[in-house]
Amino acid sequence: MGELLNELLNEIDKSFDETVRHICNAIMDDELDELNKYDNIPNNSNTFLILPINQHKFLSLEIEFPQNYIIRLLEFNLRTKSFFTSKVINVNENTPEKIIKFYVKLYDHYMK
Repeated sequence: MGELLNELLNEIDKSFDETVRHICNAIMDDELDELNKYDNIPNNSNTFLILPINQHKFLSLEIEFPQNYIIRLLEFNLRTKSFFTSKVINVNENTPEKIIKFYVKLYDHYMK
């Protein structure tokens, strides 16, 4: 994923949030085969990136307001058949590259 991130950063001349969204869209496109395995993927208009950890957990990068992001760990409740947020992590990074790297670091942590 690091190689893809470097390529995208080199070709972009956009605002901060547009850059983050562009990188996230490219990652989502790259992970499309994996995402297509899931019937129910939580999503909202603030979600820039969401990747599965397992069949019942997803990690989501979301914008709260310009240049301010959070990462949510979403879990599926089998009883209610809906997703709930089990953890929210503030992203205190100041560049698009650092935001994505922070997300990837957390994603790797949860995949262990």
